[in-house]
Amino acid sequence: MMEPLTRSAPPEPEATAEELLRWVVEQSRLSVDEGIGLGGLAALVTEQEPWFTELMRSLLMRHRQMLAEAIRRHCDDGTVCADLDVETFLDCVVGAYFAEQARRGEVDEDWPARITRTLLPTFAA
Repeated sequence: MMEPLTRSAPPEPEATAEELLRWVVEQSRLSVDEGIGLGGLAALVTEQEPWFTELMRSLLMRHRQMLAEAIRRHCDDGTVCADLDVETFLDCVVGAYFAEQARRGEVDEDWPARITRTLLPTFAA
């Protein structure tokens, strides 16, 4: 399930903002497609199974922490905008994925490129 996703290696320290953002987008997509799934998300949101909700939240938070730490390292080195609200930014990426799925019934294969292009001006220093 989600456990392998929490171990993905972040990009190299010298990665550009665009490379880092592409990685964040891909990791966010994988956390849904190969992790919790859309049904899992629905179960998480409705909280019908407390044990499932607790387990999924803990796995998602570890995965999200890995993404946030990578972004913050790049904020510190000047690659990523220093005043970026990292948590809200990650919400935007994941939210855009779910919005596309809800709107179209699927996520186009060009979605990673579109979301990267859209968010890069806010992300890059």
